[in-house]
Amino acid sequence: MGLVHSQTDSGLSVLSQGADEAAVSRALRQHDNDLRLVPQDSDAYGSRVYKVYRYCGPDRPAEFLFLWGDDYGNPYPLSMAVVERVKQFDKNARGNAEYVDPDEHNRRMKERIQRGYDADVDTIKSEELRRGTKSYVFHRSPALAVARRRGRRKGTTY
Repeated sequence: MGLVHSQTDSGLSVLSQGADEAAVSRALRQHDNDLRLVPQDSDAYGSRVYKVYRYCGPDRPAEFLFLWGDDYGNPYPLSMAVVERVKQFDKNARGNAEYVDPDEHNRRMKERIQRGYDADVDTIKSEELRRGTKSYVFHRSPALAVARRRGRRKGTTY
């Protein structure tokens, strides 16, 4: 296969060598014999989604490692970068300080989303305070004016 273009969550564009399922699965097994590449057809995304699991034996369920996609579940095209991602998650790799527990990862992601939301709210507040007058973000429709006049006549609004 040719080069596959993907983009990381931080916006970095990455070109990697595309590969088929068999080649990626073989490379995963060469790294660790317990790793499995599990393809799943996704109706939500209209394409194939790849997940990596660690086989834990016949009496225990397989351990889910990651979905080959972004934080929101959008799948990346299959490439050998899956193997590189597995190596990042390898706890036994020498000097691997990049491993993050999945719960910690989710907590960080929620904090990042909340910070973005808070920044947006602060921007809107500062714009409104800068104007200094009563201004409304949304356009008032004529129907609202009619409803307010009707309410004033009835004495239910001021």
